[in-house]
Amino acid sequence: MKSLPITLVAGYLAIVVQTLIGLFFVPFLLSDNGVGLAGFAAIATLQSAAALITFLFDGYRQYAARTIALAFQNGEGRALSAIYYFSLLCTTGVVGIWVMVWPSISTLIGLYAKDVVMGGFLAAACVVVEQLSYVLECHQHAVKRSWVPSGLGALDSLLRASFTIILFVSFSATVSQFFLAALLGQGMKLAVLLWLSPTAIRVPAGQWGAWMLSECKAFGESLPLALNGIAPFVVFRGGVIMANAMLAGEPAGVIAIILVTLRTYINQGLFSVLRPMLIPRLALVDIYDKTSTAFRRLMTYLDLFQVFTLLVGVWAVVSASWWFSLWLGSSVEGYARLAQIAVAVYFLE
Repeated sequence: MKSLPITLVAGYLAIVVQTLIGLFFVPFLLSDNGVGLAGFAAIATLQSAAALITFLFDGYRQYAARTIALAFQNGEGRALSAIYYFSLLCTTGVVGIWVMVWPSISTLIGLYAKDVVMGGFLAAACVVVEQLSYVLECHQHAVKRSWVPSGLGALDSLLRASFTIILFVSFSATVSQFFLAALLGQGMKLAVLLWLSPTAIRVPAGQWGAWMLSECKAFGESLPLALNGIAPFVVFRGGVIMANAMLAGEPAGVIAIILVTLRTYINQGLFSVLRPMLIPRLALVDIYDKTSTAFRRLMTYLDLFQVFTLLVGVWAVVSASWWFSLWLGSSVEGYARLAQIAVAVYFLE
């Protein structure tokens, strides 16, 4: 636990970079050089639809984080490659099914842009790369190099924004170009993680079938963990999909910003640093021994985190009417009160 404060500082430095990029990148997407509010609604709706795949793997991701940490503590490196290849096979299979039904689903949820089908295919590819990257990030947390995922997260945000601007300027501002830029950024991040974790791509020798059957069983047992997140998924992601299907483009875009973009930034700032490293570290601590130095230090950090969250939340809610219009311009000023209510809910969540 002694490395946790340093790791958190490194993580929040990366979050600062990501936040600054987002503060400029979202207004660019909404501008005349970007896709506009209607295009932003299409992007958010597509992301929400693709998030259904990620949602199915949420429980398995928690299992993978704990298993990889314990495996490396016990000197068992084959667990990483088994989880990596199972994630590759399983996500590819699920994404394949999703791709086949996507052209029909896109019309049902109000996505009529001519390039939205290609955008859906690229978004599905991003899901596969994201899942594989998460497995390798768990390895970095397990070997106490949590600053690596934080740094790569900041680099990924920078690359995505840069590739998006380059593609928009060089070709055209479309939904598919946005997801192509995201896939390029995530692909480079995955390449670096593979270079840092070469054991992940070594096929487990001798008992390949047994390893895959074991991971299938673990995936089935982890599904209840995934179901814990069904309510937030339906409320926030489902709300964006319904708004796009029932409203015109621009109001749907504003709702997407409030329901998804704001919540993503808040979760990113508060949880994206702490949560990925918390499960591997807890796996190595006897949480039933409440007198141990490691446990007491961890509880102190978490108590401080709660106080910090409360203070930041109060400030964000009180000043929402100011920073929301400043961030996105006067055209969304009428939605500032709704944004204020939403931000309060997100911090309570």
